[in-house]
Amino acid sequence: MHRPIPVLTQKQIARFTASYAIAPNGCWEWQRTRHPRGYGLFSAGSINLRAHRVAFRLFKDAEPGALHVCHACDNPSCVNPDHLWLGTQSDNISDCVAKGRHGVNKGRNAISGKSFPRPRPVPQHCIKCGHNRTDDYIDRHGVRRCRVCVSERCKRRNSRK
Repeated sequence: MHRPIPVLTQKQIARFTASYAIAPNGCWEWQRTRHPRGYGLFSAGSINLRAHRVAFRLFKDAEPGALHVCHACDNPSCVNPDHLWLGTQSDNISDCVAKGRHGVNKGRNAISGKSFPRPRPVPQHCIKCGHNRTDDYIDRHGVRRCRVCVSERCKRRNSRK
């Protein structure tokens, strides 16, 4: 499930330790690239890794392996090894429920409160000509097509010949 964390060079370790700032609450907040859900991202050569997993490996000198690196502080951008612990998915969910976060902010980031992007609904009418979209099909490229528009386009193309 998770990539093994490679042994980091001194240059990579220096880059990692320069990539966080210590917040008043004790979190070491990742200052560089972040995943849309707030987790820090760290590049080790050509491999992109979650920064909190790298921090656990670097400061606790233990490979997380298939286990999750969980946050005691509930801050996904935190890389403070004192705030990180190893657990299974079940442990992480139990922690979430115990803290009252499970299902509370559904669709929202627990820290920032921002909404996660939702998938766009399928349009009810064709954008080009207003036909009802109930008779759509998916073409060989995976694109949704209006049968009426496709039929009319074929008729126009054939009439030009």
